[in-house]
Amino acid sequence: MADPSPGDDVIIIKGGSLEIHCGKNHKDCFGNSDSDGKYQHKNGDAHIVKVEVRGKSGQPLLSQSFDSGDQPEIAITYK
Repeated sequence: MADPSPGDDVIIIKGGSLEIHCGKNHKDCFGNSDSDGKYQHKNGDAHIVKVEVRGKSGQPLLSQSFDSGDQPEIAITYK
């Protein structure tokens, strides 16, 4: 399967300071949080199509593609 996530549409979550980088095609991708502190992408019809975890060198440690009927949930423990 071809890479389902063009580089300009990738959302990157970085550890350390817990940064979230929206892709070039959707720089302002998150609205305001709700009363529970949840943020949702402004494009509610979009789906996660790929998750890739990279090491410090940028090399993939894990890479998995998804379709709209099999959406992942990603849990990040931040301490």
